[in-house]
Order: sequence, then structure tokens, then C-alpha cells
Amino acid sequence: MANEIIKIELRESTGAKYQNNRMFNYHRYGDHPNIRKAIKALCDEMAYKGMIAEKQTKVLVLDLYHCFKGDKTRYLTFFLSPNSYESIRKYNWFKVSYRPVRQITERLFDLGYIEVKKGFRDKKTHYTESSKMRANGSLIELLEKQGVKPRMISTWKDEEVIILKDKKKDVKVGDRWVEIKPKIDYEDTDEIIAMRKIVTDYNALLAETHADIDVTGYEYVRKIKESDKGNKNKHLPLKIDLSNKKVKRVFNDGDFEHGGRFYNGFWQQCPESLRQHIMLDGEHVYEYDFSGLHVHLLYSLVGLKLGTKEPYILPKCDEHNKLRRVYKLLMLTSVNCKNDHECIGAVTDELDDEMLQDPDKYPAKIPDLETMLAELKKHHKPIKQFINKSTGLALQCIDSSIAETVIRQMTARRVVVLCVHDSFLCKETDAAIVHKAMKQAFIQIVTQKVGDKYENLNLQLEDIFTTECKESQQRFPSYRRLQSTLNLLTWAFSFKNQYAKRRLKYIATRQATINHVVTITPRIEYY
Repeated sequence: MANEIIKIELRESTGAKYQNNRMFNYHRYGDHPNIRKAIKALCDEMAYKGMIAEKQTKVLVLDLYHCFKGDKTRYLTFFLSPNSYESIRKYNWFKVSYRPVRQITERLFDLGYIEVKKGFRDKKTHYTESSKMRANGSLIELLEKQGVKPRMISTWKDEEVIILKDKKKDVKVGDRWVEIKPKIDYEDTDEIIAMRKIVTDYNALLAETHADIDVTGYEYVRKIKESDKGNKNKHLPLKIDLSNKKVKRVFNDGDFEHGGRFYNGFWQQCPESLRQHIMLDGEHVYEYDFSGLHVHLLYSLVGLKLGTKEPYILPKCDEHNKLRRVYKLLMLTSVNCKNDHECIGAVTDELDDEMLQDPDKYPAKIPDLETMLAELKKHHKPIKQFINKSTGLALQCIDSSIAETVIRQMTARRVVVLCVHDSFLCKETDAAIVHKAMKQAFIQIVTQKVGDKYENLNLQLEDIFTTECKESQQRFPSYRRLQSTLNLLTWAFSFKNQYAKRRLKYIATRQATINHVVTITPRIEYY
């Protein structure tokens, strides 16, 4: 029976229920005596003994348990290929690998503790789906009889939070070529150690913060093609895993001069409109973002200020807002492309999809992109040399340094911010502090970058442009801020508000990291 779940064969695409999945977490951890006792008993039952066996069983079983307690219908995605597991120790602390995962999976399956959907690959189309597994109730019952509880489970404290990826490479997998950006090893320097401490301290503050989402009044609209009406996968609900609060910095192109942005927070998986429903320690959020950040950065790098100049061109015509959206897409795409041809191709592909999904936001047909790109170069003549020169990752390194500065300063002051690359969410009561810190960080990092080259740049706070989202204040009047325990009790039990119930539980237990998946069913619109 065990061999049945290992064999890879050609199959039709897995059903919609299997699309509710997440990746197996190599660093799931817990060292409570009840966990050790439960894992030892399970290994004895599986006849799978030894220190390495117990260590890897613990990682896999605890992640199955964590996944089940967050969402009983969710699967873990795992691999049955030796080359699919990270070989570099810093990215795989417990040395989780193909052989033990296969052996543990076989034994758990034979004992009826897990359900498994084997993966497959279509040799004709090269379409692949990875294997998936999910804990059965019997496994959960076994663990909880030994006293295992969700609060005992975390992630390994020394899990690497500074990730370095190589340049894109074509790797042959079986009979096909796949483009990947593999993680690579690196030696610590004083600068990297300092970066790691900033991220670690930030994660510690996030772990203590009750970050949640109140979806009351939120409507999630998903637009799909008429031809996809019968495709159940297109109707899947939106799922936000609130336990994803541990962020990492990811650098690219094999060095620490490209990329470096902060990733992994659940708030980054939220649609922009849903972010306004995030609650931080019982307060609604403000969100500030830098306006035209990369354009402002490029001007600063040549010793100039963009000032009030329109970053993306605002045409003088009836469809000025719709065309501005296209100019913006062209400009932001251009800094990540090597030439005009690549840029126009990428924007065309993007518009083909966006114009179908949101026809009211775009012109009726794709405009002359070559002419518009030429207009952008003329409009931004001082920075023309940066357009279509693959400067995007270098700019990301600068904007990630700005974000790092904000995060370091706010963490030191115990002020919680949620970073979304060039924007920050914070409590209403901290809004003024965070807004000022963003502007100061821009000036500090850009001044360091240009050095003595452009002494006359002399950036001031009023030179830094930001936009402020007050949607949460408009959406949630003061009488619904759910600050008092009485209000929470009313909303929790009279109105069945799930956020209010979780907030009350936090007040009672002070356990800030929630293992809960918020599920939002979409309203489907066809086009």
C-alpha cells in the first residue's frame, strides 16, 4: 500500500479541494515534554526509531498538526523528489530530506493517520502538481491525548531570515527545463549580522502583537471569464493564514545589492481593500505609502528632486485617469526590463488580463505603447538612462533599506508596523510617528546613497510625497471600534463576529500568535 502513494504517474488535474494547500514548513518546532512524549510514542508505533528519525518525524507531524488546527480542510504540499529539498544547512536547519519524508509519509499513511494525494506530471504538456497530505482525525486525537496543544508549537528560533538567491537559471528536471532562482550560501559579515538582528527583533515584536482581520462588511469580488464558469478552481475562497507573521528579507542576483525586500507576512497576501480590515492590538490601521517611490529615487540618484512633477504623465483628455494607469504600468515595468521590446511585451500581456478584469479602469483598447514609452522618456529626460536598463532590483535594495530603517526605529520604540514594500500599516494612535519616520528614512538612505556627489540635493520632509489611506476610518465609525470588552462581548455573541471572539480569547490568554486561517468566499462576476 505504501508504494501506491509514492509512484508518480500521469493523472488529470487534482480537484478543487486540493488547491487549498500550503507548503510544508521545514522549521516547525516544539520542545514541550508532551510533544517529545507524543513523537516518541508515534515513532514506536511506526517502528521508526533513532534520534534523526524522531527529529524529522517531529517536524513533519507538528506541521501537519499546525495545518489541521488552522484549517481542517487544508493540505500540506510536499515533494517526492530528492532534488526538491534544500541542501544548504542555513535554509534547512533540521536537514529535512527526501528519504525520511518518504519513509515517514509511508508509515503514517499505512497506519491511517494521514490522507495523501500523490503528485503527477503530464509528459506532453509538462503540467505538474506536487504531492499533498493532510492529517486525519486519528493523528490529531493521538497527539492531543498526550497533551499536545497548539500553543506549544512554533517555528525554530534560528530559522534563517536573511535569504540570498542567485540569478535566474535554467535547470533540467526530467525531460524539461525550468527557470529557477536557487538559494545560495553566504558568509556572515558585521553588516549581515546587524541586518539579521533587525529582522529578528522585528519578528519578536510581531509575535507579541495581536494582529488579526475583522472581515465584517468586506466583500471579496473575483472576476472570471464566462468560459471558466464550470471551473471550480476559479471559485475558490480567499484564505489568509494569520499565523504567518515571521518575515524574511530576500536578496537577489547573488549579492546584497539587489532586492532585500521584506516578505512572508500575512498582510502581504491581503488584497489592498482587505488590508484596511486588519486590526493591531484591537485598533484599526492607517496605511501610508510613498507616491511614485522609484521615480523619486531615480531623480535623487542624479542629484535632482522630482518635486510636484507628475511621475507617470497625466494626459489632457477625457480618459486621462485611464491612460495614466497605463503610463504608470509602463514606467514601473520599464525599470525591470532590459530593452523597449521586452517592456512593451510585458505590459501588453499585463493589459490583456487587467483590461478584461477591470474594463472600467482602462481604455477600451490597448493604446500605442511605443509612443507612450517614448513620451515617458521625454517626460523623464533626466533619468532616461535608467529606463529599460534592468534597474528594478537595485531600486528595490534602496527601498528595502528605507523600510529597514523605519522598522528598526519603530521596533526600538515598540511601535508595530506592517511593511508592504513601499507602504506601512500601523495603529491609528501611532500614525503620526510612523508617517514622519517614513519621510526621515527616505532622506537618510538617499543621502547616504548619493554621498558627497550631490551636496545641493538637500532633501527636506516636504520633498517626500506620501499618500494616506483613511478607508478604515470611513468604513468603521467610532461606535464600532470594538475597543471595550463589553462591545467585544456584544459583537462576539450577539452578532457572531469571529474577530471579536478571537480578540476576547487573546485578552484572556495573552497568546498573540494566532493559528487561524481567515476564509472569505468570493462574489463571482463574469466577463
